[in-house]
Amino acid sequence: METSLVVDDGEDFLAMLNHALNDNGYMVIALQGGGNARETIRAEKPALIIVNFSMGKWSGRDTCASIKEIPDFLIITIVIFSGLTEVESTGVSFRADVYVQKPVSANYLIKRLSSLMAA
Repeated sequence: METSLVVDDGEDFLAMLNHALNDNGYMVIALQGGGNARETIRAEKPALIIVNFSMGKWSGRDTCASIKEIPDFLIITIVIFSGLTEVESTGVSFRADVYVQKPVSANYLIKRLSSLMAA
């Protein structure tokens, strides 16, 4: 079972993702806000990170850039999500592997993750 890290500042969205991912065989670490994401990644070594683009002081952009600066973390798949439509065109520029537009259904996200992780 692959470990996934979900980073968001919304408690309800974290709970929904945690439940949906657990129900589909993912081991989930939920982290509210992105401030200590690097430490969590070092300790837990997730294969997948799902991160919100906009989280107040620590954004998904910061999280992606921070993660991809560390050579050991380059193999981690990063999915970034946002309700801001302009993020889609810039998602790759800060090294996210996939962009998902919010609102997103749990079913859609699980299908997208399944195909992504199988590749």
